[in-house]
This record gives sequence, structure tokens and C-alpha cells, in this order.
Amino acid sequence: IGISIYDAENDKYLYRYNADKYFVPASNVKLFTAYAALLFLPDSIPGIKVMENQDAVYIAPTGDPTFLHPSFPTQRVYDFLKNTSKSIYILKEKNTFQKWGNGWLWDDYNDAYMPERCAFPVYGNVVKFDNDKISIPVFRDSLKYPVPDNYNPDQFFSVRRQFYSNQFIFSEAAEKQKPVAVPFITSDALSCKFLSDTLHKNISITNNTPDPVASRTYYINSQSRDTVLAMMMHNSDNFLAEQLMLIMSKQQYGIMTDAILDSLSAGLLKDIPQPMKWKDASGLSRYNQCTPDDIIYVLQKMKMKIGIKKLDEILPKGNEGTLKNYFITEDSAIHAKTGSMSNIYCLSGYMITRKNKLLFFSILANNIPGLLSDARRKIETFLKALRAL
Repeated sequence: IGISIYDAENDKYLYRYNADKYFVPASNVKLFTAYAALLFLPDSIPGIKVMENQDAVYIAPTGDPTFLHPSFPTQRVYDFLKNTSKSIYILKEKNTFQKWGNGWLWDDYNDAYMPERCAFPVYGNVVKFDNDKISIPVFRDSLKYPVPDNYNPDQFFSVRRQFYSNQFIFSEAAEKQKPVAVPFITSDALSCKFLSDTLHKNISITNNTPDPVASRTYYINSQSRDTVLAMMMHNSDNFLAEQLMLIMSKQQYGIMTDAILDSLSAGLLKDIPQPMKWKDASGLSRYNQCTPDDIIYVLQKMKMKIGIKKLDEILPKGNEGTLKNYFITEDSAIHAKTGSMSNIYCLSGYMITRKNKLLFFSILANNIPGLLSDARRKIETFLKALRAL
């Protein structure tokens, strides 16, 4: 375990234990992703880049994760595409990122927390099943029931996608698991099909960009950046984190590439206490490594960038989001980001003490031999005692 407690008002550490040692931070990595987004993304997320001429609309994907995402009812990009009377073409571009991040566990491919990354996400890159209802009708012909003659859709079931195809196999389950969300295999062609079916228009993919002299170029924005960041942090949404990093890459380099992480480490984090090993945007990778002091550093940077009140909106407070059922009596006196995977639990954020002092804290616990819930409660007890000092 590593612990770093920092007094923001007096600019000094109050307590450090293994604070300069490296740990796997899990989803605490999203703090670094959020900080980068606050610096490099505009107030509104660029939904698509549009090149429009007299006859057609050419759209270049930006990596926007909110397109037709059920958590975002306002869909400006969809409305724009729906209302245009011109032919629509999706520009195919050369990107260098892989569908999964460096160090991700391949056998988690069926779990909703690990959707594939892609240039043009649709529906959050997952399909949801609830009895005979399916969130993406395109996949209805890809369903497979092992016992179609006597299968009862009212029984409990599980759904598992085949590894190499978008065929979804249903099987009976002893415990309730529905509704079930399963990532699908993404492709440019599939995104195009989703768009065509949703808009009821013929849409094509092209490698040919329009004549820039005869075209007008502009962006259609989708959602507020801070709204997306708040949802990412409150729900610890890996998909949003990864796609935001691809958007930043597109904005910075013109292509979507994982090389942005090395660039951010060298530039954005050049004065970090200990050099961070930054391998993905979400924290799914066990290759990520940082120290508790590193996280104190990024929390301070975020406060300087947007102020504590705005930071309050982005990070969940007690008994909210991933802190649900924890720090119930503390409520808004504590805001923090959790991070957990097998044998790992981390919690980093800030609190207002009973003496009205602002303290930043980072607690990273690795190689936990017992239940994570026990570690969570012990950390909660420790921080409650700290707040009372």
C-alpha cells in the first residue's frame, strides 16, 4: 500500500508511506486522462468533421463516443445527418491504434466494461439484450439459441459473443443476468451500416476527399466536454476514457494513435514527481504504473486548471457514482476516484476536513490477499478519521 496526504492550503505533505513507490493504479489513471482532456479538448466535444460541397456531405470521424449512446439524449450529429438532403460519405482514414489497449486482458472481450475502440463509435460499441428485446436490430439475425425448440425467453440467460464474429450465443443461467450488454466487433463497414439503418439513407465509405477549394469545412459538436468527463468519472466508464484519448490524438496529430500517451508523458507530465508508465486511458491495463505522489500532482494540476468547484462536478462525492454506499455521512465533503481490479483497490481525491482544510489524498493498494470490500471499508475508516483530525 502507498499513501500520500497533502495539505493544499499550507503546501506541504502531512503523511507519506511508500508514496514514491510504483503501483498499478487501475481506474485512477482516468484522473490523468481527465486532466489531459481539460487541457487539449475544447468545451464541446467535436462530433464529426464535415467537408461539404454542392452535392454531398463528407464526414471524417473524430472518435466521439457519444454518438447514439443511450446516456446522451441530445444528438446534434444525428440531427445534422438526418436533416441534410445531400449524399453522405464517410471518409476512411489511416489510424494506428489497436481495438484493445496495451496490456488489456483478451478474455474479458465479452464484458461490457471492455468495448473495442474505434474511429466511429455507435451505441457505445455494445449491444444490450433484455428478454426478446435487442438494442441494435441489425444483430437480430446473429442470435443463436442452443435449444431453440424449448427455449423460454422468460428464463434467466447469459449471452456470449463468439470471439471472432458478431454471433451471440444464448444459454440458460442459474442467476438473473439481464439485461445483458455485450461488446461487438467494430468495423468501418458496420458503423456505416448502423448509420444507414438509423437514418434510413444510403451512406457510403470513400477514400476520396472532396476538392478543398470547392468545399466548406467545419465541425459538428456533440456534447459538453465536462458532461462527458463527469459521466466518465462517476461511472468509471472505460469506453469514454479511451475514446476521449483518441479524440485528443486526432486533434493533436491528425490521426488516432496510441503514441499520444508517450507524448503526454514527456510533455504534459514532464515535472511529475516520479515518471509515470502510462499505457492506456482507462486503467484497464496492468502495465500502468504510477506513485501516490504522482496522483497528488495531477489532482493539484486539475484544481489549478478549473478550480475546486468545477472539480466537484466532475468527481463523484460520497455515496455517489462508484462511491455509492461509501462516505454516506461525508457527502460533498469528500470527492474521489476509485480504481479496482482483481487484488487491487485505489482511491484518490480530496476532502474538506472538519476544520475546513483542503486535503488531497491518494491511497493505492495492490496485491490485496482478501476481499476488496474489506480493503475499501478500511480505507474509508482511515479517511474518516483523517477528516476528523
